[in-house]
Amino acid sequence: MVVDQPPARLKKPEASKVIAPQSLRRNFSWTIVGNVVYAITQWAILTTIVKLGNPELLGEYALALALTAPVFAFSMLQLRGIQATDARNEYMFGQYWALRIMTSGFASIGLVLFAILSRYDRHLKLVIILVVLVKCIDSLSDVLYGLFQKYEQMDMIARAQAINGVVSLAMFVGAMSLTQSLLLGIIGSAFGSLAMLTYYALRAQRLFGGVEPGASKTEMVRLLIPTWDIRSMSTLTVLALPLGVVMMLNSLNTSIPRFVLEASYGKYELGIYAGLAYLLVAGSTVCSALGQSASPRLAKLFAKEESRRFMALLTRLILFGVGIGLAGALLTIVAGRQLLTLIYSAAYADQVNVMVALAISASFTFAASFLGFGMTALREFKSQFGIGVCVTLVGGIASLLLVPPFGLLGAAATLMIGQSIKILLASIVVKRAMLAINE
Repeated sequence: MVVDQPPARLKKPEASKVIAPQSLRRNFSWTIVGNVVYAITQWAILTTIVKLGNPELLGEYALALALTAPVFAFSMLQLRGIQATDARNEYMFGQYWALRIMTSGFASIGLVLFAILSRYDRHLKLVIILVVLVKCIDSLSDVLYGLFQKYEQMDMIARAQAINGVVSLAMFVGAMSLTQSLLLGIIGSAFGSLAMLTYYALRAQRLFGGVEPGASKTEMVRLLIPTWDIRSMSTLTVLALPLGVVMMLNSLNTSIPRFVLEASYGKYELGIYAGLAYLLVAGSTVCSALGQSASPRLAKLFAKEESRRFMALLTRLILFGVGIGLAGALLTIVAGRQLLTLIYSAAYADQVNVMVALAISASFTFAASFLGFGMTALREFKSQFGIGVCVTLVGGIASLLLVPPFGLLGAAATLMIGQSIKILLASIVVKRAMLAINE
């Protein structure tokens, strides 16, 4: 008599093991390190342009960033945030990866064609095309951010950001020092971004063993091979499209005042404004790091319907953002002229009042940013679309009314007005979601 033997259990691949999330404090610390190093290196690139070139050359670089940023913000579809807060594993990494490759390719082709057909001079056209190259590489790396962020492995992201920033800065400064060429400097930045993308890919394979944790048998494909599934890509696009539009509108809120400023006053004034505005990246870096670290935690609290803990964490984040902005304004009032002269030149030091206005507007921006992280954790994507449209319309009208007569100060005031609207509307959305949980 043959006794049926129970079927042998399939050995689970090593990659399917649960990867323990790190503490929020540790994730925040690592994210701060990575973001601060990256922000400092990007700021050093701007100062290099000013020191070895002039504010007009910085204006060209700022204009290229303003033109490309909204397009790539849309093409990225905020997949990183969606992936990081995908607590129910609705989509696998290969699906996010395939969609990002496709959208980044379309964005790059469109922007290159725009640059070629535009009426800009040859040098500015080349600057735009090279900035597109850097943005495309960074866009591909960003979707890998989401993979590490989802499993709260923020130290991986921090290391890659540091590699990108340091290599980009070294290549940029070296090229400009030897040739005074902005074009060669941007090519150096592209090498830095490519180094980060390669680093991410290798770390992902090593950490996850080539397979995403929790994958089913049918999903056990190599981690970095795109999943070209039309149905899943279509549903993911529909889900992410509102956030893609929101991110584009958020970018336009920053870019529109710069477009109006350049059209009204020229590249020199735009270069002055861009240099002043970038000094606030220090605060933005801290807030972004904290928001990225807290997003998975907020999503889990929402999934568990723990509304009180959700609101307590979100409130602390918002108050922290407001405090950072106001601290920057106080520092500018006390020592703004000396700092601007040291960092840039006397031309920038004459704009202390603009710097104070930008710092105050930053407190609004940081608070609005944390509310955005909160809405993403709540999966309130369509609501963010409506808010983004309102903020862009208000900001666009404010830019046309305030920038031509008031210049730099008008551009700073425009940001403050737009973010105030976002805070008001986002607060309503979050409160409504919390009431729904408590019912």
